[in-house]
Amino acid sequence: MLSLVAVLALASGVYAAVDPCDLPLESGPCRGSIPRYGFDKTRGKCVQFNYGGCKGNKNNFLTMENCQKECNGEGILDKVATISKKYAEKRKLTKEVKEAFARAETRQEKKKLKDAIEKNVADAIKKTIAEEKVRHNIKDTKDKVEKVIEKIKELKEEKSNPCMMPISSGPCKALMKRFAFDAKRGKCVEFAYGGCGGNKNNFKSKAECLKTCIAYIPMPI
Repeated sequence: MLSLVAVLALASGVYAAVDPCDLPLESGPCRGSIPRYGFDKTRGKCVQFNYGGCKGNKNNFLTMENCQKECNGEGILDKVATISKKYAEKRKLTKEVKEAFARAETRQEKKKLKDAIEKNVADAIKKTIAEEKVRHNIKDTKDKVEKVIEKIKELKEEKSNPCMMPISSGPCKALMKRFAFDAKRGKCVEFAYGGCGGNKNNFKSKAECLKTCIAYIPMPI
């Protein structure tokens, strides 16, 4: 179980901003009698008081609920639930942290613990966002790799396609009438085949060449 001391150790330094809950209850100089709520440090809880209507300080809340959320440390527990379902599910407060918070007896302990938890939640959100970016980058890279692989496959298919092969007479010296597909000109042409070697772009008739390579013949405009 996470100890209170361990959790408090996560809190960092003195905060520059004045905590409204550390300020005294102040009605102000005006003579009004407006019900407001503030944190009473001597009693360690939020209480109702009469606000005069002007000046005073920030230890002045419209509702008891607002005072309790700000000064009793309840706000962070609500905050975690509203971060967003995705983050909250992954980074919600652990049972140990909640128990440590419950054991905090003084106002100062609760404030330090609240600050520590807020920092941890903020760090967790940053970490989660970073993880999301990494996942996005991995997916983006994977998509690019898949496109490259697909292109390689296409090139391999082209290389093995007889219609995309160069016209080759082979090393032998015979003069055999054959037909081949000329990819640059987009049509089947006659050529003299030597009788050995060469490649698959070698058809005995023009009809056979056209039947095999018709998909590569450009359509007339």
